[in-house]
Amino acid sequence: MSKTHIALKGVEFLVKYKRRSDILVVSDKGEVEVTVPKNMPISTVETFLEDNFDFVLKYKQKDLFAALGGSILFNGKEYLLETVLHEDAHESLNFDGNRFIFENKTENQVTIRRLTIDFLKENTLEMVTARIQRYKNLVGVNPGEIKVEKMFGRWAACSNFGNMKFHWKCAMLPDDILDYVVVHELCHLIHLNHGPEYWQKVESVMPDYHGKKEWLEKEGLQIMMNKQ
Repeated sequence: MSKTHIALKGVEFLVKYKRRSDILVVSDKGEVEVTVPKNMPISTVETFLEDNFDFVLKYKQKDLFAALGGSILFNGKEYLLETVLHEDAHESLNFDGNRFIFENKTENQVTIRRLTIDFLKENTLEMVTARIQRYKNLVGVNPGEIKVEKMFGRWAACSNFGNMKFHWKCAMLPDDILDYVVVHELCHLIHLNHGPEYWQKVESVMPDYHGKKEWLEKEGLQIMMNKQ
């Protein structure tokens, strides 16, 4: 494992090259260590550190462990995950608009995953409900109960009684794609199939749905298959 040093804004970073896919910055009781993928240009590492120097300033002088690395996909964008460990912490995952912040007594990937899913479930319900209110009159339907849960191989489903279910990963989708998912499912409350009349109804509400449908079939498949 090769090592080097970077001095930036009065802070010295120990840079280690390992077999990984992203950059990990660790501040442990004042010592700052950076682990990066093999063969990553030093200029790329410097740019990352400059862009996230607030993380270093925030934790360098504190007697605790903090890490910046990994990411969570939310609303169509990857956001960095900040991990902070200290004895008084109560497990939590918060989003400040720029990154996710996980606090706990110990670094536990199972806990991070559980809190991430809870966050995405809550936001999926909020985002989907708002869109249903926006589009239901345009479609001409009045949905019943709305649920968010894990689904296999599909983003949403509806019943003959007007109830609707959405995958908790819907909160990972970009805004316009989630619009399409909701319109797609609302139209199924009228046509429980994918026949010509169904697609005519979708197009009457969302004339540009074709590109969104294609994106969901290609890019959405990768999100669906991801283990997160």
